[in-house]
Parts: sequence; structure tokens; C-alpha cells
Amino acid sequence: MSTRSTGHRAPLLWLVVPAMTGLALAHAEWVRLDTAWALAAAGGLLLGALLLARRPVAWAAALCAAMMLLGVVYGQLRWAGVPERAELPPREARLEVRVDRVFPVDEADRSIGLGEVVGTDAHLVALRGQRVYWAMDAVAPVRGEIVELLGVLTPLPTDPEADSFDAYLENAGVTFSLRRAEKLRTVRAAPAYYRWCERMRAKFVRILGLGLEDRPELVGVVRAMALGEKAELNDGQETLFRESGTMHLFAISGLHIGVIAGVFELLLVLTRMPGWLRFWIGTALLWLYVDITGAPPSAVRAFIMVFFVHASWRWRVPSNALAALAAAALAVLLVAPEQIFSASFQLSYGIVASLLMLGLPLTERLKERWALFTALPKVAWARGHHLTDWIWRRLLDSVSLGVAAALVGILGGVAFFGVLTPGAFVANLVLVPLASLTLMAAVGAMLTGLVGATWIATIFTHAAALVAWWMQALVELGMQVPGMSFPAKLRWPELGAPAIAVTVALIALGYARKWSPLGAGLLLPLAWVLAVLLFGTRLT
Repeated sequence: MSTRSTGHRAPLLWLVVPAMTGLALAHAEWVRLDTAWALAAAGGLLLGALLLARRPVAWAAALCAAMMLLGVVYGQLRWAGVPERAELPPREARLEVRVDRVFPVDEADRSIGLGEVVGTDAHLVALRGQRVYWAMDAVAPVRGEIVELLGVLTPLPTDPEADSFDAYLENAGVTFSLRRAEKLRTVRAAPAYYRWCERMRAKFVRILGLGLEDRPELVGVVRAMALGEKAELNDGQETLFRESGTMHLFAISGLHIGVIAGVFELLLVLTRMPGWLRFWIGTALLWLYVDITGAPPSAVRAFIMVFFVHASWRWRVPSNALAALAAAALAVLLVAPEQIFSASFQLSYGIVASLLMLGLPLTERLKERWALFTALPKVAWARGHHLTDWIWRRLLDSVSLGVAAALVGILGGVAFFGVLTPGAFVANLVLVPLASLTLMAAVGAMLTGLVGATWIATIFTHAAALVAWWMQALVELGMQVPGMSFPAKLRWPELGAPAIAVTVALIALGYARKWSPLGAGLLLPLAWVLAVLLFGTRLT
């Protein structure tokens, strides 16, 4: 099945995949290498790869082995922790922590987040540079602020349960938790830029509630979707969207960044400014949005990928989305390699890879095989023919992309959220377009509200709330259908990441063979996913 979406090359994958394998080996502590010897061996292998350039198999083996060694060494250096930390008992400690991330919570006088220890008492000097999870009974600090905290310091377990919160923290590079903390003082105020981002976030929160004071449940959905404020959802809404497999709509990720980048590009085109200036202004505006929402890792990853794709289009560099995905993954590995162990990274990159390597080729093939009105020349089509054909092609797009996303998404739902969602496929076909409309209306409200056009912003907020109401009503209706979702867990929690990796690898194999023949190519990843669900999953 040769289509416009097959045959694309992504040379950086020769670096990314073996480096990720090396990082995984270092993280699991399955190997321990001497840094000097490993670097010398990697250098020798890279030199060998250059000399063996005319022998593809030998070249590939040498390059992959070198990158795997470099991945192991980088992981060992990156995650060098406090010796024997697992044996340290919980103790009261005073730490100076630079706030890196703040998580939304329901209570205004309580806050939780992640940070880096930048100052301690003399007997705890080994903690400096370690990442810590903190929870305190005080108003949330601003990102970049350095605060002095007094609380109970506890080392995180070195081998936590795969589906536990401790595992999430470990995958985020966190080694200690500081709970029941009291804020003693602010050592250094947050930089002016981060304080400005926080003020803008608070302003956007207010704007998105204009005219909807009597419908707080709808305001919560709009704020959660546009700003990632999941704490705005009430308990019933959170349960509803999680069990329906649509909770991903409230994480700032590829959908949000793509839609908002499109809105910015459309508005900037209307100004008729030069293309290069439009690119840089659009990129700056998009990054401001990411930073105002707190720069969650999923948003940063999506921004990097959109940047690479947009840059290649702007400067007419031969490229493809798969190459942009590989470049974005490499950038993440260099800056924050611990992210590859997070559910967010595995799901977002796994689903996007599946969409690019399976969804797009499949939709092109289905449009070709099941084209409408083939016996009638297109110049003779009436308006009804064109409308029917447009609807049919959009339906094939949705089904193909939905199948591709479901192969990875259904495994992620069981592995990371404890729910098997057979109905999520249909739900997402309907809700993703509606979520895009909600985001467009929310962006319109925020932009018009910023310039003082309150009455226009109110129209946009009502439009966003109306679509959000339809979304919630449709999910509630769908959840009444038997078999929409089931509580489920993997029999072996450690199976989650490998199962997703194998699925993506089988899809990549089909893509490399240009999905020829189509049925046999699809059978492998489908059979693998079904096998994991049948033999590796249990209903709870």
C-alpha cells in the first residue's frame, strides 16, 4: 500500500530508539557501566560506524550499540542519587526548594508540586540538586520561586509499584518527598516573567467565566480544557470523563497545541505580515500559552513537535511529521530524559506515532478503495455529490485515525488509569472535534477579553460552554450503554510500557513494509493488543 503518507524517512530514529533503550536499562539498573570505559567504547563504535558506512547491517549495529552505551551513561549521570537513600529514615528537615511545577488542587490554602533542593542544613548537603515532591498547607508559590520549607522528609522507594503515585514521582526524577510542610519564608521571589504568567493565568480563568456565574460545572469543563485546570472539574465530571476514556481532552497536549497554533496562524495571516515574521510571532505566542498554563511536560513536547513541523514548512525544507516527531523526542531526551518513563510521554508519542504510521496511510487507502461516485466525472457532480463525498471522506478520516489511536490508547487506559474502555473509540470520534470547537471558542474569549471587548468575550464563553454541555451530555448518554468501560488492571503492572512499545514497533514494521499487504500488516499489532487484553488484563 504505497501512499503519500508512506516511505517517509526519519534518520534521527537511529539515535533516538537505541538511546531510549540505554536510558531504560540505566533506569531499571539492569546494567552498571564505568563511565570512562563506556564512553571510550561508544567512541570506538561511532568511529567503526563511519568506517563501515558501505555495509548497512554493520553500520546500523555499530551506531545502535554506541547510542545505547551513551544512553546508559547519560542515565547513570543524570539519575545519580543520594547513596543509600532507601535506608534513610523519615526525618524533620528544613529545605530551600526552587519550585518547578505546581499541581492544581481544590483547596486554596493547600498546595503540592515538584521542585529542586537548592539549599539545606550542613548535615543534609547531599540533598542539594535532588528533585523533591512537596506538599504544604499554604497558598501555592509561583514557578521559579525559592521557598524555605520545614516538613517531614521521606526517601521514595527505589522499586515502587508500577501503577502507584510513587512510580509517577520516580519517573519524574523525584527522589524525596517533603510532606506536612510549613512555609517558613520566601528566599527569592519568582522571576518577573513567571509572575506575569501567573497573573495572565488568573486573568484567563476570570475571562472564561464571564456570563456563566450560574453554571459553574460548565465553566469548570471549559477552564479545564483550555488551561489544564483539572481541579475545576467536580468529582462527578472527573469520574465520568476518566471512565469514558476521554480524560486526555483535559491535558494540555497535541490536540490543544495544534488547535491553538492553527488559530494563531489564521489571525496572523489576516495581518498580511511576511511569512518569516509570522512564524516567529506565532511561535512566541504559542510558547506564552504553554508557559501560562504552567508548562506541563505534555504541552512542552507538543510545542517542540509543532515548532519543527512549522519551521520545515516555512523554510520549505523537505520533511515529514514522522521526522519532526523524532526530532522532538530527541530534544526531550537531551533535556529531560526521565520523561520517557511517564504515562504522558508514552501515550502521547505512542499515539502520535501510530497516527502517522498507520492512521494516515489507512485513511488514504480507504478513500482510494471506497471512493464514491467513481462512475461519474467529478466535473459533473452536483452540490449534493460534493457534500456527500466530503462527509464520507471525513468519516473515513475519523475511523482510520480512531483505529490507530485506539491500538495504543486502550493499552494505556488499562496500564495507567485502571480502566478498559472499548467505547472510547466511538466517544473520541465524536468528542475530539467538539473539543476542538471548545478550544477555538475559549481562545476567542481569552483574546477578546484581554483587549477589553468583554461583550464579545462573553459570546465566546457561552459558545464554549454550549459545546462543553453537549460533550458532557453525550458522554453521560454513552456511559449508559453496556460495555462502554470496565475497571481493569494489568496482571503484571510492569507490562504496561513494554506492551505499548511492542505495539508501536509492530506498527513501525508495517509502515516500513508500506503496509503491503494491508490485512497482514494490520493483523500483527491488532493480534498483539488483543493478546495483552485477553491474557495480561484482569477485570477488577
